[in-house]
Amino acid sequence: VIFHEDIKQIANTCFLYCDKLTKLTSFPSEPDYVSNTAFTSSGVPRTEYKNCLYIGNQSNPYIVLESCIDKNVDKVEIHPDTRIITDMAFHDSAFSEIVIPDKVVTIGYSAFAYSRKLKKISMSDSVTFLGGNAFTQCISLEDVRLSDNIADILMETFQGCKALTEIKLPKYAATLGEQIFDSCTSLKTVHISKNVKELKFHIYDAPISEIRYDGTKEEW
Repeated sequence: VIFHEDIKQIANTCFLYCDKLTKLTSFPSEPDYVSNTAFTSSGVPRTEYKNCLYIGNQSNPYIVLESCIDKNVDKVEIHPDTRIITDMAFHDSAFSEIVIPDKVVTIGYSAFAYSRKLKKISMSDSVTFLGGNAFTQCISLEDVRLSDNIADILMETFQGCKALTEIKLPKYAATLGEQIFDSCTSLKTVHISKNVKELKFHIYDAPISEIRYDGTKEEW
């Protein structure tokens, strides 16, 4: 397969079961989204780095982090040249802390869901997309630093994060989606930016007692 450099997205099951596909020529260097099933059961070569598998090109073989090899390890390190973490890449993993490298722009749907030992996550402002259910049922998660440039907080992002007591939502997020804090049974304080245009979430099984808004009363 020969890719045009300007291709930005490679969708679900695009090359599923293409078992004789062994070469990606001119794989785009700056895609915005690559599905975790785009190359499933294909012959596309992967590059291994510290317990994770990557897809990329000659100049950067670490563009797309496709999956974690052993999800039972206590520690994981993402390559600093990674741009995309695919959907469910670390689903049901056992590590307790992770730092998202500065070049990552996309974190896929359910990327860390059900990682029950995950306590801390931090990311730079390079991240612009965070998939829905990204941290669903991360029951030990208590320290979160989100990118201010994430465009929207999608459905059920933090659902079931029972250890979370306070969170600051991204400065430039325009939409706060449905059920993002459902069953966050320790969450008391939420910080919301004045740039929010649509607030969809309702409070279900979460003792939120304070919403801190950084705009004026008129802006609210």
